[in-house]
Amino acid sequence: HGFEFPSIANMNASLALEGLAGDLNRHIAAYRKMACITLADWQCSINGCVNPLDGAGLERRFSRYRGRLPSAWITAQQAMGNPRVMLSLRSTDQSHVLPGDLSLTHISAVCRAHGKDVPHGRVWLSLQKERVSLLRHVGGWNA
Repeated sequence: HGFEFPSIANMNASLALEGLAGDLNRHIAAYRKMACITLADWQCSINGCVNPLDGAGLERRFSRYRGRLPSAWITAQQAMGNPRVMLSLRSTDQSHVLPGDLSLTHISAVCRAHGKDVPHGRVWLSLQKERVSLLRHVGGWNA
């Protein structure tokens, strides 16, 4: 049982988790924005519009993306998905939805990833033909 020292793997996971959370909440706006862009790329370009840091996204492994994603983030995501740990970083700030600049095909992919029924692909093609491609083209919110 050793001397009750934490394992190297646990220390690495802890540091990686702190780093990931710190990157996404950095006080310097430019760094925080770059981290958010990296997470958005990970979520949509690599993981089919599923948040890799929460829910079903924690079940997938991304080791083969070490050249495209920060290694520490991959280590953190793997640690979060460990059944003994089961942590997640939930995306609670949804303010990016309000301006309506989200693509309808992105919204469709998110809904599909969460098991919701979405219109057939021809619907999206018809909407794009009519230049209806963003959420704000079909509706909006007033404060």
